[in-house]
Amino acid sequence: MRLLDITHSMNKVFNSNLLFFLGVIGILFIYHLFLIPANVDLSEGAFSQFMDEQIFYDAIQSILNSNNFIDACANYAMGDQRYGRVIYLIGAVFAYFPEKFGGESGQIIATRFLFSSALFISYMLLIHVFIKDNLFRIILFLLLMAIPTTAYYSTMPKPEPFLLLFFSIFCYFYFKKKSGNWHFILLGFAFGCKVSLLLVVGLIFLFESELLNVWPISFNVINLWNKVKFKLLFFSIGLGIAVPILPLSIIQPSGIRSYMGATLFNTSHGADSPSVSIFSWVHGIIFDWIQAPPILTIVLGIIILSCIIYRLVLGPKILVNTPDKFMFVLVVALISIFSILLLVKRVWYMYLTFGLVFALIALMMSIEFVISRSKRHYYFGWGIILFCVLFSIGYLLPQEKKELFFLSNRTKTNEYKIEKAKYNLYVGVLNKAKKEKTGRKISSFVDPYLFRLYSSEFEIEQFWGPFIDWERGYDFVVLTNQSNPLFFLPPYKSPQSCSICVISAQKFMQFVDNQKSKINYTRYLSTHDGMVIYKRVN
Repeated sequence: MRLLDITHSMNKVFNSNLLFFLGVIGILFIYHLFLIPANVDLSEGAFSQFMDEQIFYDAIQSILNSNNFIDACANYAMGDQRYGRVIYLIGAVFAYFPEKFGGESGQIIATRFLFSSALFISYMLLIHVFIKDNLFRIILFLLLMAIPTTAYYSTMPKPEPFLLLFFSIFCYFYFKKKSGNWHFILLGFAFGCKVSLLLVVGLIFLFESELLNVWPISFNVINLWNKVKFKLLFFSIGLGIAVPILPLSIIQPSGIRSYMGATLFNTSHGADSPSVSIFSWVHGIIFDWIQAPPILTIVLGIIILSCIIYRLVLGPKILVNTPDKFMFVLVVALISIFSILLLVKRVWYMYLTFGLVFALIALMMSIEFVISRSKRHYYFGWGIILFCVLFSIGYLLPQEKKELFFLSNRTKTNEYKIEKAKYNLYVGVLNKAKKEKTGRKISSFVDPYLFRLYSSEFEIEQFWGPFIDWERGYDFVVLTNQSNPLFFLPPYKSPQSCSICVISAQKFMQFVDNQKSKINYTRYLSTHDGMVIYKRVN
């Protein structure tokens, strides 16, 4: 009798939400021992931020520095449209007091932790929605934290954490409390954060229309419209809030052109390579991204696929009413992963994160099913769990620890000291020129590979790629060897199929050390590693 009481008590503990809560808190506590130093480092000021972080800093700063409510609304709606403006609004609200009391550093640190918190909360919500057993929930949370790009998204402000957060809240109401249509506002928020969710959104509306159930026998456009019209309405409301320039396009049609040009029509990148294929991705994942013996990575992939296929084949025969969640998770994972592998021509592994999250959820749902079948399956399922956990602890988490340790010591590296010295050098040149020329601001183009000067006392412009805009008449042009046209001239060779490089070299010959040109520049100062400051002389 006493043994039964102990067993019953243990079952209550394992099935209680308290276990999940304590497990998650424990994992997050250990993770933050490495995350906090990483997020605090390189926060001295906005000048040293990586270009991706600058996007969020500038947008949040513009809202925080608004003169009045109307100005704040304008700064919220306008500006860079690559990502949903709702992200910047949330960031501004969260960073308001840190920025007031801590200045630039306060805003930078607060923003980084806001995005990491959004990511971790997303993980917890998705686990709560799709996994039943609390012990399995803890294990899955550990596996999600071990995804190598978790370290990236918890230290670098990007739209994906909020995309995942809004989508996870949508899933909670979609599956847990499926009533009404209002939660499609959240799907609009998620899609508004980044248009990479386009195929998943299309899939959800395809499910909701029940088109696959009736096609082609009893297809009816009116019935189809009646099933999705209110969902589309709420989705549009969410999208309009997330990207306010879209509803404003009713007044100013150029708004939608601006949005489309920054998102759906802006998918190419300078890092794209036509030679990249699905095989490039797979090879990179096995031999580059996952820092483990390739054979173990391959075995892990085979185990995950085998378990999911086993659940897919046998599940519906036993669980008549429950495969909807599993099929949803699986299809979202497949669409998200294979759209990247097949369509993206640059091997950037962080793009896989959304799909991998749902792939791991599908794996744990499969294991839950396998373990419930029989004693033999019970040991098989726990064997898979043991392998995944050991792989994560042995390889993936140390890989993240290494990355977080590197991020914690960025300001101690020689590279940082060199970049800071170059920053001080060109800022000194601009300050000297400011004293010599009174009555107007000094204008300068500054290579985005350099630390950026944030100052209202100068007119600073930046853009990526080979420099071509000499005729704009900047007082100074500050370039590194990545964008200096000098390196596109003989004896150097321009990259193949780079027409902009040819134009850059031609304009360099036209405007630099050419006395006949109305706008003429000369080399003013240079460093050993390739930074050159050109000064306008007429």
